[in-house]
Amino acid sequence: MVAAMDTWNGWSVAELHALYRGGKATPSQIVEECLRRIEASGSLGAYTAVLDETARAEAARLDRRMGHEPMGPLFGVPVAVKELIDVAGAEIGYGSRAFAGRIATADAEAVRRLRAAGAIVVGVTRSPEFGWSLSGRDAASPAPVANPWDPARDPGGSSSGSAVAVATGTVCLALGTDTAGSIRMPAALCGVWGFKPTRGAVSDRGVRLLSRSFDHVGPLAGTPRDLQAAYEALGGWPASPQDAQPPGTVVVAPRDGLHPDYAEALTAAADRFTALGWRVLTEDFAPPEDVIDGYMMMLLHEGARLYADEPGSSVELCTEPVQEMLRAGHGVTDALYRDARRTVARYRDGLLARLDPGTLLLGVVCPGPPHPSRAATAVTAGGPRPFVQAVIPWTLPQSIAGLPAVAVPAGRDRDGMPIGLQLSGAPGRDGTVLAAAALLGGRAA
Repeated sequence: MVAAMDTWNGWSVAELHALYRGGKATPSQIVEECLRRIEASGSLGAYTAVLDETARAEAARLDRRMGHEPMGPLFGVPVAVKELIDVAGAEIGYGSRAFAGRIATADAEAVRRLRAAGAIVVGVTRSPEFGWSLSGRDAASPAPVANPWDPARDPGGSSSGSAVAVATGTVCLALGTDTAGSIRMPAALCGVWGFKPTRGAVSDRGVRLLSRSFDHVGPLAGTPRDLQAAYEALGGWPASPQDAQPPGTVVVAPRDGLHPDYAEALTAAADRFTALGWRVLTEDFAPPEDVIDGYMMMLLHEGARLYADEPGSSVELCTEPVQEMLRAGHGVTDALYRDARRTVARYRDGLLARLDPGTLLLGVVCPGPPHPSRAATAVTAGGPRPFVQAVIPWTLPQSIAGLPAVAVPAGRDRDGMPIGLQLSGAPGRDGTVLAAAALLGGRAA
């Protein structure tokens, strides 16, 4: 077993490019180091496939271009891709035995864009089956993933492998998907940056969706600048001077129920905004308790139908939690689904009507660290709680309303585990959210 980490030792994009420009490294040398790190951290279970041959070939091609062509924004940057996102020629089985051996015939649009910016895909990262979990090691995960800060603990899900890949420095960037926290949750628990963009800002073509209404594609990174660079390469809105807007309003979520170290980190972040001239308020801005049932009804209905539309699907090969999800989804009638959509739409419209473009929402992703031994369990002020109960109240509003939301590393707790905050804003204010989040921290935990 890999020993627990005590510091993040990844490269930033800027550091890699400085090495390339100074003639101190080549893409091929960086890829070889990435492959070495992947092998060294293999027991964490982050990767389902290491694309060593194609990565080496791509790096060699970039070696030949050095000094002859301008470097793209992600020139020679190693990246990893969640196994719900197609990578041409790689086995992309959606974390499911039902699709074992499926070879993607083309890159997903997000992968194509990263390659066009100069990135090198070095591997495919592990996900619970179809992304159906906020855990990396519960019953929906045929092969568990370990948290690099303490391998006995859960790394969060469902972009588990992508978060661990960035946290261990095996890549600079990774791609994930987020339905109700699946980028933000593992980013927070593994101490890296994770971004769920405004819904629709990044293409989901070539991505195995869990829900057509709620799924987002986004990046994970070791620094906020890298997160912005990846987001722009993915087709998101480029950074502009308007993103660094004059201080506006930050609405801070109440600290009720938070682990004491998390409450302290949230207070420190609010104080940071106050010191920078922002107006800081405390309010439970849009509690989602009344909409959770409607959300689940939509998720089950859409998940079951997306599975039924997938050629070659074999329900009996799925994990028991996914089989239960499919059975429940088939029980949601079209009438119940329409009622749920109306409930969710009322909540979304009410939230958006109150959310001024100059207002940001500050809270946590998870109200406490992962339990020392129990999968899918957080340690909160009120004791251990299942991830679904603990996390959904914090992450669901942003998913339902399609808000840009970033998981921000905010130090570590008394046991050395990362703490992750969440900052979000109005749809289309992705640059503002990223710029404001960068005020709270720099490199990964």
